Amino acid sequence: MESGKYFKIVGYEKIINCNLFKNLRLGLDPKLFTQQQIKNYFLKNNMIKFLSKNLIDEIKNQKVVKSAPFFSLKDEIVGENRKSKINKIINYLKKNKADNLFVTAPENVAWILNIRGDDGPNSPVPNSRLIINKSKKIFLISEIYKAKKLIKEKIINKNQLISTSNLPKKILALNGKNFIIDNKSCSVFYENIIKSKFKIIKKEDPTYLLKAIKNNIEIDNMIT
Repeated sequence: MESGKYFKIVGYEKIINCNLFKNLRLGLDPKLFTQQQIKNYFLKNNMIKFLSKNLIDEIKNQKVVKSAPFFSLKDEIVGENRKSKINKIINYLKKNKADNLFVTAPENVAWILNIRGDDGPNSPVPNSRLIINKSKKIFLISEIYKAKKLIKEKIINKNQLISTSNLPKKILALNGKNFIIDNKSCSVFYENIIKSKFKIIKKEDPTYLLKAIKNNIEIDNMIT
């Protein structure tokens, strides 16, 4: 398909403060944008409507290709086990008087649980989300079939797996008074679900800083 014939691709920078949507209402999928992105790129136009369904997903006869299940990495490869990483995050939650952390950047989920996936053609990042509670409970949000190896290897159990479609119901059943979410990666869709019950604390996901400090095995592997 020739893109020039049916549509034109433009960067966000092209639509900031422009008059393109002056007399139009722009439909957005709330799962694909954060509140910060909306504020930066679209809010000035004041013509935004969030869609309950992504219209692209409604196109019939789309070829659906299932990616391979997630897999885990051995501790001797990553240099730190998942239990140690989760404990560091729990300490962060307690220090900030927070009950839950919603990890919405898939690359951070990969680091915390020492898992990888096959969802993208050029990256091993597993398309998933993670909830960590201060009482050491964790919940992986993913398509069920992708986590079958993790369950078999006892990385997680069935009760720790939440399907994407069942997420709203499961979040509202969680304990605690508040949630830390990351401005740069938590979508409007997830934020709205959480704030319907919990107080939201907007902070940078602590995983970014934790994984920035490389252990000796990671350094050796990078040099190699």
